[in-house]
Amino acid sequence: MASKLLFVPPPVSAILPWFPRHQQNALRLLRDGIHHIDLVLEVRDARIPLSSANAQFDEILGRRDRVILFNKTDLANPNMNKMLADGLAKHTSDPFLFTSTKPKNGATNPSLKKILTLLVTKINANPQKLSDMSIVVVGLPNVGKSSIINSLRHLGVKIHENPNIYLVDTPGVLNPQLKSPIQGLRVALVGSTKDALSNELAIAEYLLFRLNQSPVCIETYKKIFNLPDRAENIHEVLNAIVAAKNPIKSEYRFPAINSQAEASRAFINIFRKGVFGPLTLDDCSPDGMDSWFADSTSAVPRDVSLEREGARGKIIYVGAEER
Repeated sequence: MASKLLFVPPPVSAILPWFPRHQQNALRLLRDGIHHIDLVLEVRDARIPLSSANAQFDEILGRRDRVILFNKTDLANPNMNKMLADGLAKHTSDPFLFTSTKPKNGATNPSLKKILTLLVTKINANPQKLSDMSIVVVGLPNVGKSSIINSLRHLGVKIHENPNIYLVDTPGVLNPQLKSPIQGLRVALVGSTKDALSNELAIAEYLLFRLNQSPVCIETYKKIFNLPDRAENIHEVLNAIVAAKNPIKSEYRFPAINSQAEASRAFINIFRKGVFGPLTLDDCSPDGMDSWFADSTSAVPRDVSLEREGARGKIIYVGAEER
């Protein structure tokens, strides 16, 4: 009988205890300059395609036309990408693309050319099209906005002629109104928060919980960390990282790891490099997508992929019998 995995996170304030002033200023500038914007390019992380949405953008940008880019799709589960696309087609009319700035066969990723094609098509379809179009690029920190912009324009802000298309970048902005600790953990895990100010142990523990739901991921981390079996708690993984000699540290370019805090950071960074394989953290199943769009009053709706109990910030194994 397989173990049953339960996870209950700490409160949001213990995961993301900050909202930088420069992000507040970015929202103010966006609000003040929105009347100059013709189209919105919203960049999300494909590993958290729902959790990386920011309700503040909806409030500020209103009904302006929008194109959503799910970036870093090479790090996300392809099956979840397909379910996400089906769910979006059912629930929204916003056009979207799955993108990656990672070179393919040594050349520019073809998904970047699709962005430009989609933007030109959408602009040309507007009967009131202007000769110059300004597109604002928004998203959470570290979703890849700058990489996309740099890949599209190389130099300057103009990326296309006839129509003339200009990109206006904005600083990455978190949603300070997260109501779900799980959403906070996901946002932090992909790197959209400042690690030093986040609860890295809780983030690492959540990562282990997610890896333990995949037999492939379990075998991968067992091999990397030289573990005999699935880790029953995060400290087994962290102790293995601290005890490891050169193979882990040199292969993944980490400095000397002497504490569990440093090991937590290393564990998280290995995930961010895609070493454990493609992994989507949000629930993009039909039930998950229906739940997300049905709950318009919450920053994140009930997550049907997780079960929770009274303990906070712990992975609980029930009936810990192995297969």
